[in-house]
Amino acid sequence: MIDNEPVLIFTAKNRFIADTLIMHLKHSGIPAYRSPRAGSDILDIYTGTSIFGEDIYVGETDADLARKIIAEDTGEDGD
Repeated sequence: MIDNEPVLIFTAKNRFIADTLIMHLKHSGIPAYRSPRAGSDILDIYTGTSIFGEDIYVGETDADLARKIIAEDTGEDGD
């Protein structure tokens, strides 16, 4: 079993929002990354964003704090 497996914590409406939230998480000491929602990879490649949204992942041990930070930033509770 892998320690600190990635966990989906939020789905942002677009890449700009995802990148902004990830930057805030990283400034808070939480490594994070985004991934286009399933089936939207080709849109992300050609247009730089997807109409289907962007999933944000963090390590399992950081998930609760990351959700709290995102909820404070967005006023939303998750995906």
